[in-house]
Amino acid sequence: MMKQRIMKLATGVCSVVVLAAVATGVSAGEPDAQPVSDWPIEMAVTHVNVGVHMDVATDQITGETIISYYDEVDKDLYLALSFGPGPGNCGPEDRWHCHLLDSDGDVGQYNSVAVGGGGGWAEVWVSYYDATNAALKVVRAEYYRYTGDQFSFMTRTIDSGNPAINSFKGRHTAIALSPSSLPHIAYQMANPFSNVDEAQLYAHYVGSGGNCGEGPDAGLWQCDVLTNDEGVGEYAAIDYELDPRATVAYFDRDRGFPMVATYAGSGGNCGPSNTWLCRSVEHAGHVTGKYLSLFTEASGVPHIAYYNETDESLEYATYVVSGGNCGFSSGSMQWEWQCDWIDDMGSSLTSMGLAMKEDGQGYPVIAYQDATSMVGPAALKLARPYAATDWSGVPNCGPQDLLYTWLCEQVDGGGSDLDEASVVAMSMNPAGEALVAYRELNSYPFPAEGRIKVAVEPREIFTDGFELGDTGCWAVTMP
Repeated sequence: MMKQRIMKLATGVCSVVVLAAVATGVSAGEPDAQPVSDWPIEMAVTHVNVGVHMDVATDQITGETIISYYDEVDKDLYLALSFGPGPGNCGPEDRWHCHLLDSDGDVGQYNSVAVGGGGGWAEVWVSYYDATNAALKVVRAEYYRYTGDQFSFMTRTIDSGNPAINSFKGRHTAIALSPSSLPHIAYQMANPFSNVDEAQLYAHYVGSGGNCGEGPDAGLWQCDVLTNDEGVGEYAAIDYELDPRATVAYFDRDRGFPMVATYAGSGGNCGPSNTWLCRSVEHAGHVTGKYLSLFTEASGVPHIAYYNETDESLEYATYVVSGGNCGFSSGSMQWEWQCDWIDDMGSSLTSMGLAMKEDGQGYPVIAYQDATSMVGPAALKLARPYAATDWSGVPNCGPQDLLYTWLCEQVDGGGSDLDEASVVAMSMNPAGEALVAYRELNSYPFPAEGRIKVAVEPREIFTDGFELGDTGCWAVTMP
């Protein structure tokens, strides 16, 4: 017998859910999109003009939500926690706790967040770009995880570029923590000249004997070049599953496809002394790889999701060694990757949101922007293999085996807003349920304002109708 559990939602959240249920109907041009109007959705960060650069993590011990974001007005880096001591200072009804992490110049673009630490103390690491000094920086924050108090943090510069010679380090950062909560960061060195190569870089904390880190962190970090080439390093992603193996994925803009680099120790074809193995995920005749996202299985097998610009679609690729339909092919190694169409995404003049995680069953879950409608706003959708669902919907996307094998559902249709999900981030809670943080562009004011929203599982089944009252409300949910 399937168990039910009762969840009390904070006052005001349920009214947002009701609005979301109205707004997440099937959009024009997408007759087969199945709405997920029963996801609780709320505005997490209500500061205006935020979310162009943001990321989300979930504490795997407490399940609390942590969002890093860039304030486009003040050019500052913030951290938002879904809990904390006493009343909050941001979000709806000030339920969230927002901390200013760095305001020294223009700081906080391309931020990425990860959380670790054991026992009662949480460690949050945020990597980000210092545009004033063209440098990669990190913040390490610590707080008591069961109350959110005793919050403290420290900023560090890891690797500086040189604006005088057009060397910009720290764009497109992505951070992951090892099992011992040590940070590993993928980032780009960029320049504006076509005759000077970009670089995909990788930094990790070594404690001593390293070649980077500045000030009090001098020599505490090791910064390595994985590859130098024109156009490499955009939309970098990183995952860390097995010591000492990290996996980095990035877009090769000049060639028009993604690359995946895995630490091999020896016998590779990139990185210092060829200690990394770089594999292309070329899909012949297609420009693919923008907005990419990555996860690796516990065994180290990589999976990536990205935008296929040629077909204006969401694509998902898995490393299969041989017998796939894309990637490298030579001799006995025939097509190392399997690249599959998942759903149409449309196109946008600005960025398009896309994020992927591995759920608690080992399946991919992908949140992405649907901009296919020509008359309505862009929407937030979620795709997952049908085998990973509760079987309540009808498979309507993904590779076909007589029938479709994935379920693509609409989470937030945008309503009267200009669009949803031009930026998307995702994390998984300890139960393997998805939390999606995304940017909403509100078209009511002029100029339009960007804010950050969150949508979370479990899915809501019933509410008692008191959503607009002061007493809160109750919801019955299925695990």
